[in-house]
Amino acid sequence: DAPAIRWADGSVSYRELTGWAAAISARLGEVAGRAVAVRVPQGPARFAALLGVLGAGAHLVWLGTGRAGDRVKAVLGELRPARMIVAEDAAADALARWYREELGGGLVTADAPDRAGPFPAVRTGPEDWAYVAYTSGSTGPPKGIPQTHGALAQFVTWFAAEFGLGPGARLAQWVVPEHDPALCETFATLVSGATLHPVPERIRLHPDRLVDWLAAERISHLQTVPSFARELLQAIHRGGAADRLASLGHLLLMGEAVPPELVRGLRAALPHTRLINLYGPTETIAATWHPIGDDEDGAVPIGRPIPGRQVLVVDGRDRPCRTGETGEIVVRSPYV
Repeated sequence: DAPAIRWADGSVSYRELTGWAAAISARLGEVAGRAVAVRVPQGPARFAALLGVLGAGAHLVWLGTGRAGDRVKAVLGELRPARMIVAEDAAADALARWYREELGGGLVTADAPDRAGPFPAVRTGPEDWAYVAYTSGSTGPPKGIPQTHGALAQFVTWFAAEFGLGPGARLAQWVVPEHDPALCETFATLVSGATLHPVPERIRLHPDRLVDWLAAERISHLQTVPSFARELLQAIHRGGAADRLASLGHLLLMGEAVPPELVRGLRAALPHTRLINLYGPTETIAATWHPIGDDEDGAVPIGRPIPGRQVLVVDGRDRPCRTGETGEIVVRSPYV
């Protein structure tokens, strides 16, 4: 009965979310081993849909609900998902129509059920795919990276344990669906019994509004990129909000290098907040992590390997570099 999802209009308990997800699994039909796209607006239905896909034995691709351009069509065209889960009022939008007419896929709505039933009797193993995430395309066409249930389970249970997620914790779900850290922060919250707080779209990229929202919701965990953390820091100074963010115990920084001046600013404004640097490509979910110490004043390192991963620096012949030599980073892991 604890709150699983809390948003502007109320909350959904773990019991309600599980029943909702089971109903969506039943609507999907025979999709085990196939891809299912989730394109549901922000709110509890979005997360019920994610769980519903996994409950049906399918692997998911999570899409945002903004304007669908060529990238989204390229993703759908490559994966050819068996179903797309949408909001009830989105079944006739342009992308849904294109998906149905061009790819012959079936649409399933994510609206709340009248009555919850059990999940379908589907067996899913650790080697089965859980999701497919697409790279940004900054170095070429976006690449689809499949991750297994084993890899996702290993990472999110480590994430939850290392960063203190559990009953009573409140994580701000800030990362957009198109990037795989959104899945990691979502499932790390839900497997640990914490509460997921989706950041409203109208304030997600507005630092001053977001600071007020973080304080009002008593958020304990936020994952974001350093460039936006810099804007949040400026907003904290403008609004004198440092004292109102006493609940923010963890600020996780990922996706970019962390500038030393940002660390100094955050340390001064949020001395009680644990700062973490996470690093790694989509292929490994993440590879390394570094708790940023109080005495650090130089370049912030990417840290040491996350459990289950070995990180090497190798030369042009793939031989391990000696101390002081530069080379390329290689990640070895059963979770790649």
